[in-house]
Amino acid sequence: MTLIDRYVQEIGSRLPIKQRTDIQAEIKSLIQDMLQDKSAKTGRPVDEALTIEVIKEMGKPEKVAATYLPSRSLIGPVLFPSFWWVLKISLVLVLAITVIIFAAQGAIGAQNIWLTIGDSLSNMILTFGWVVLIFAVIEWLAPSIKSKRHEKEWNPAELMRKPDGDTIPLSTPIAGIVLTLTALVLFNGFHGIPVLINLSDGKLMTQLSLSDEFLRFMPLLNVLWGLMLVFYCVTLIQRRWSAVLRLANIGLQVFGIVIVALLLGLSKLIDINSDTLNALNAAGVPKEKMLEIVNIGGRVLLGAGIAAMVIQIGTTGYKFLKNRVN
Repeated sequence: MTLIDRYVQEIGSRLPIKQRTDIQAEIKSLIQDMLQDKSAKTGRPVDEALTIEVIKEMGKPEKVAATYLPSRSLIGPVLFPSFWWVLKISLVLVLAITVIIFAAQGAIGAQNIWLTIGDSLSNMILTFGWVVLIFAVIEWLAPSIKSKRHEKEWNPAELMRKPDGDTIPLSTPIAGIVLTLTALVLFNGFHGIPVLINLSDGKLMTQLSLSDEFLRFMPLLNVLWGLMLVFYCVTLIQRRWSAVLRLANIGLQVFGIVIVALLLGLSKLIDINSDTLNALNAAGVPKEKMLEIVNIGGRVLLGAGIAAMVIQIGTTGYKFLKNRVN
């Protein structure tokens, strides 16, 4: 891949998918025309040095990409693709939780479709508000961060110093920070799912909660999540994989697998509220059977988590070894 191709690719990564191909072709053609004009005026050959000069005149990829995007006062064009990605993921998670709650309410005979829809809409609005707030704060802080980060003159040749796979999309650390903070709040603040309402008296109650055995592992989980927050913050600043970051990622995945393996050895992962069990029993569902089903579901999720971490270790290890060989 040439320097021009690498530069155009960096610009394209910050553009909407629908417009990306046409804009990249336009920019590449413009650079080639500028090279020919500059070569004709100066008598210099079209080589790497001349290419670097022309690309410097074009400007940094994020600035060039911004000229092709509509202006946004709250969240700028550099952050908007990541904002949109995180927002979609967050809303899907809220919708999935709503479906689970709706099913649980139906199982205990306390289903109120309008209340569920109202809660779902309010949760989505809150989620949207929080995501917008987080990215607006990042956008507000961005000028001061960029001014410190880009004091050194930008050199287009830096684009070729690392393989393409070393670039870290902005959405990756931001999504990791959001999801990790969510886990910390849910598991430490609630120890369960405090979103189902007892319709008889209108009080908020926890229908599903972590077992006492599970809670004994919370210190280990908190250490893991704390380290993950530090890791994501570093990747947010670096925006490029290094050997140290890849090894740190592998270490975190191994630590996570150890914790999950210990959790799988517990006799019970999840408890169900006694009132909920009584309601289920009244509907003809044995308490022991329901507890067994819920805990099997928890173990399946943990098993899927281990599989995902093993895949992550494999892909990260492969890239680490590949870079070491190269």
